[in-house]
Amino acid sequence: MALFDHEEVGSRTKQGAGSLLLLNLLEKISDSFGKTAAQTKESLYDAFLLSVDVAHGLHPNQMGKMDLTNKPVLGQGICIKEASSQSYATDCEAIAIVEQICRKKEIPYQKFVNRSDMVGGGTLGSIASSILPVRTVDIGIPLLAMHSAVETMGTSDINALTDFITTYFQI
Repeated sequence: MALFDHEEVGSRTKQGAGSLLLLNLLEKISDSFGKTAAQTKESLYDAFLLSVDVAHGLHPNQMGKMDLTNKPVLGQGICIKEASSQSYATDCEAIAIVEQICRKKEIPYQKFVNRSDMVGGGTLGSIASSILPVRTVDIGIPLLAMHSAVETMGTSDINALTDFITTYFQI
């Protein structure tokens, strides 16, 4: 598990998600287990990065901000996040893996897609995966009023996220 400070303002610092820190740490860990550089590279290509954050839920006062084809709502499970701009690193293979886990364990999930005609935010997942050649998926709990003083989310979504991450680490 990697946790980064100052996500939106410090990703390009020497210790941020956009630095070589995570790659270097993984290489050092692999080296400590006696793996060769080639084995480490192979391990990275076989790895899976789970980028966990939040997602925009359908806000009744901002309906026009959502993609018409999907409207994630609070209390309906975790969101698998996608963006045509690749501001989320999720791809079809990663979606299939997450969906299989959710279906097998009956964990509720939904999809969030950034509107293609509007600029949307990004995540540490897309930043880190641009340096780290790892299959990546961005997921999050839907919430209302992101970046406001009063963000609101559903408690059942927190339970769904906990169940998903627990299952993910048990696989």
